[in-house]
This record gives sequence, C-alpha cells and structure tokens, in this order.
Amino acid sequence: MRAISPKAQKVNSLPYKEKEQQKKLKDALYQNIRKNESVFNFIQEHSPDGILVIDPENPRSSWMNPKFLSVVGFNQENFNKNYHWQDFLLSSELHKVDNWLKMPSAENTELVKFQNTAGYLIWMNCHITQIETQDEKPLLLIGLTDVTKFQNTNQPLIQELKRYEHIIKGTNIGTWEWNIQTGEVNFNEQWANILGYTLQEIQPTSPNTWKRFAHPEDMAKCDLLFKKHFAGETDFYESEARMKNKAGDWIWVLDKGKVVTWTADGKPEWMTGFHEEITERKKEFERNKLFIDQAPSAIAMFDRNMNYLAASQKWLEENKIEAEDLIGECHYKLFPYIREEWREIHA
Repeated sequence: MRAISPKAQKVNSLPYKEKEQQKKLKDALYQNIRKNESVFNFIQEHSPDGILVIDPENPRSSWMNPKFLSVVGFNQENFNKNYHWQDFLLSSELHKVDNWLKMPSAENTELVKFQNTAGYLIWMNCHITQIETQDEKPLLLIGLTDVTKFQNTNQPLIQELKRYEHIIKGTNIGTWEWNIQTGEVNFNEQWANILGYTLQEIQPTSPNTWKRFAHPEDMAKCDLLFKKHFAGETDFYESEARMKNKAGDWIWVLDKGKVVTWTADGKPEWMTGFHEEITERKKEFERNKLFIDQAPSAIAMFDRNMNYLAASQKWLEENKIEAEDLIGECHYKLFPYIREEWREIHA
C-alpha cells in the first residue's frame, strides 16, 4: 500500500481534471439518492463507517466521504487530497479490487482489510452496488462497515492503541505489530520515517523487513532476547540495535515489545512494540562510559535492573571483581548477600 503519513498536510489544490472528476462522482451519488429510494436505503443500511464512489474504468478516480477519512485516521483539516482509497488497502488485499470492477448486476459484499494512519488494521465489510450517471455510465457505490472487533483476535491491543494514538502521533515513536504464527507484520508511518523512508518504500512488510536494515552483529543478540521472552523468561522484549537508514548511516534504535495474545496451545501469537531512535543517547552513554572507565575513583554504571554497563578500575579492585565478562552481569548475582536496604535504595 501507499505510505500514509500521520502528519499529512493539506494541499492547496488538486489537478483541475481530477477535482472535476471527484465533483462529478459526488454529484452523481446525490442525484441517485434523490431519484432512487433504493440508493438512499442502501446508504442508510450499509454505510455507517464510510462511502466510496468509484469509476470502474479508472479506479483511481474516486470520491470518499468524511466518515471514511475519519476511520482511516484523517479529518478535513489534515487530509492530503493526493491520497486515493486504494492507498489505504493492505497490499495483500489489492487483488480483491478486480472483483469489484466486474460491475456486479446485484449487490454483493467483500471483507477487506484497510490500514489506519497509526498502523493498525481495520476490517471492513464492503457492500457493493452500482449507480448510474446522466450519461448512463455505471459507477460503483461501496458502503463500508467496520467489523474489526469481530475479526481481529488482537482487539484488546487495537483498542489500547487507539487510546494512545494521539500521544504516539506527537512523538518520534514507531509502532509495530507482529503475528508470530502467521508472519503478518504492521508498522506505522513513523517506524519507516525513523529510517528515512516512507511506509510505501518498505512495502511489502514481513518479519524480514527488520532484518533488511539491522546490523548483522546485532541480529543474533536480538533473536536470543526474543526467544527468552517467548519462553516466559522475561516480562518483555527489549534490545538496542543498530539499523541502517536511507542515507546509509547506522543509527541506534531502542526496540521494545511484549506478547499480548497466545494461541490455545500456549504459543506466542500477537506481539506489539515500538521503535525509538536513541543515537544521541548512545553517544552520550559512550562518553560517560569512557569517563567511568578512566576514573581514578570507584564508580560503576548500571541499567535499571542493576546489570553492569561500566565500571572503573578502582571499583573492580575494591570489590574484587574480574573485568572479563562483567558488562551485562547483574550486581545481585555477583553479590547475592547484599543487604536489603541497598536493594531498596537501588529500586
């Protein structure tokens, strides 16, 4: 599918012919509603979440009503009118368009997956019929009904993501969803933007999309962390890895996620998470680490789980610790009898 930018800006004008064509489609719909009660009834019954009017001879020529735009994450103020209805379809669903263009003589229904600007899936029942124009040219009228809650086993996650959609849009966080069993992967636009791409440029997406950009030296570590999380050894997956951006530079990304649904036989199913660029943070860390390594006093740096990140030579000497393989070791493992009061201070 084409990139859907959550920060799409309003354009000044459409090409004249395209603007006129959209007006003709919209006018044709209104004329049919006034003249044909069945069209009015069709819209009332089948269009709670959007309306599309499509010229089957030119499928990119279409009119979308405001309700559909709101469902896919836009409003009248931030909608970039260069987008077309097909841009919101998953690439795997495009083949279904061929069925629509056969111009059915009777109404039919197609279940189709769209993607919101935040990156999550929306299942739509597309009720399809045809209407006529003044020159008796047939058009497709499609009424849309959001049935995501009936189709997506990951619905609790979807609802949670919707709650935080505005927060996500206001940050530089890229979100992702991964069905470990089927291989289905969904990214939001910002996930691609972090690497300097649009979402369209990295399509089609799959579990290998991340591997395309990941540094080879980091992949084995990340795979191990995934396996530990799947086995229940960790509450969530978290790693810091290098990824190559569009300019060819290696950037550091914090990747964090959690399995949110499991299959009936106990296998991990849907996992969700986020990417955040931490390149500057890593540079600052390296400066601090260099300072600590060379400090004349006893200093150590830990992560939030009290795993060693750095330690000065004086610290190693005073605590009688061997420098080899210290990084990543838990302080409590090296000193299992540390007093509880110190654990509370650390916490």
